[in-house]
Amino acid sequence: MTETYSDRDVLLLELGFHNYSDYLRSELWIGIRTRAYEAHGNDCYLCKGAAVVVHHISYCRTVLLGEDLSKLVPLCDGCHYKVEFDKRDNKRSLEAARAAFYKLMPRRKKR
Repeated sequence: MTETYSDRDVLLLELGFHNYSDYLRSELWIGIRTRAYEAHGNDCYLCKGAAVVVHHISYCRTVLLGEDLSKLVPLCDGCHYKVEFDKRDNKRSLEAARAAFYKLMPRRKKR
């Protein structure tokens, strides 16, 4: 499952959003985020601290529309940063972020 930010952005345009920021401010995302917390809890999926974001493991259509909550996980700021950025503070590609996420959860079952 190789996805890129460009793939995500094209899909968001197809869904009627100008960009990812518009999507994150939408009532659609607010409802999806609420359902993700209800489904997965308010603890960080990786460290069990207090979650403050819901992280996309995938940006496929079903996830962006809220039809598949299995690829959305609550994370604390620290774990989210570790997933999204490398040690030099460079934003990771989606594939690299997914790999970092799974590396941080060695004892947990992959989704």
